[in-house]
This record gives sequence, structure tokens and C-alpha cells, in this order.
Amino acid sequence: SQSRYRLVVIKHYDRVGVARWTCKCDCGEEKIVWQCSLVTGKTKSCGCLARELSAQRRKDATIPQYKRVLRNVTIAKTGCWQWCGALDKKGYGKIDNCFTHRVMYEHYHGKTDLYVLHKCDNPKCCNPDHLFAGTAKENTQDMIKKGRMKVGSALPQSKITENDVKQMRKMYNNGTTQTEIARIYKIKQPTVSGIVNMKIWKHVK
Repeated sequence: SQSRYRLVVIKHYDRVGVARWTCKCDCGEEKIVWQCSLVTGKTKSCGCLARELSAQRRKDATIPQYKRVLRNVTIAKTGCWQWCGALDKKGYGKIDNCFTHRVMYEHYHGKTDLYVLHKCDNPKCCNPDHLFAGTAKENTQDMIKKGRMKVGSALPQSKITENDVKQMRKMYNNGTTQTEIARIYKIKQPTVSGIVNMKIWKHVK
């Protein structure tokens, strides 16, 4: 493995009270290394490893992103192309600070300014056949539909339910004032206004 330890300790560095060791690298070079760097793994080689990794990164930069994505995926039984590299905090694949599923969508389907969404609801997947473009509204609706975004009564701060919202709208359409509805449900009148005018709780039809 390119990133494994390459140093073997030969002897203590010949100075009293200095926590350093003379080490030999797999490449044949000797290097004096602080003990703490050996213990923590901060130093793995004489410097050849860093040079090799840097050269590899320069080489990778000349390879199209989609090809680098393809060489780092596995095919699941579901047909998902599972990204095996770095992920963001939501589980989406990243390469060169780009989302892997967007890289693959745009390579196979063309550039887009829209969101790239998953039909399979698998954030690691970058199979272009499992992806589609959508607006911000469609992205939100898709997350709600798939249970990845809490709305309405699922929010911990919510004081009312979806059934309450339906009843409020019915009461308002039958002539009950917003102030009276607010009093009954113990919420503020502006909140009632947003509900009956479909500005909030829009997921409740």
C-alpha cells in the first residue's frame, strides 16, 4: 500500500535527552525522526511517500473526473453505482470538492443549473440512470416524500398537527376569523394567516 509506514527504527539518535530515532526507509534512505512523529504516525517515510502522492495527484488531475469516479465505484444488486471514496456529512460522494452524482449526471446527460436528484434515494449512488434534474422546489418535495426532511408535526417545535391545519382552513372558509382560530388553537394570528393563505404548511392539501 502506498500510504503504509515505510520506516524501520535502527537506533536512538546519539544525543542525550533527545527523543529522536534514526530510521531507515523502504527506499534505502535514512532519516532522523522525532519520537512523537513515529508514535502518532505523522511521519511515515523519509519524504518519498509525500513526493509519490503529490505526483499521483498531478497525474490524476489530467484524468477526466467521470473516469476517476468510475474507477472508484462498485455495482450493487440494486443497480446503484456505489461511490467508495470520500463522503460529505450527508453521505454524498465528493471528488475535487464536487458531488460525484453531479459529475456523472452531467457527463452522461449534459450540464445543468438544476439540482441533481436520486430516484433510488441512495446518496452514494452515481449511476446516471438513477439520477434526474429538478428545481429547488422539486428537490424539497422529493426529500419530504422520501422522509429525509422533517415538516409539520414532525418538527419538535410544532404546536399543531396536519389535521389541525385542515380544520383551520375549513373554519376560515366557513367564516371564522383568523383571530378566533388563533385563540382556539393557542397560536399567533400571523401563523393562522400563513396557514389559511397556503404560505406555510403547504404540504397539507
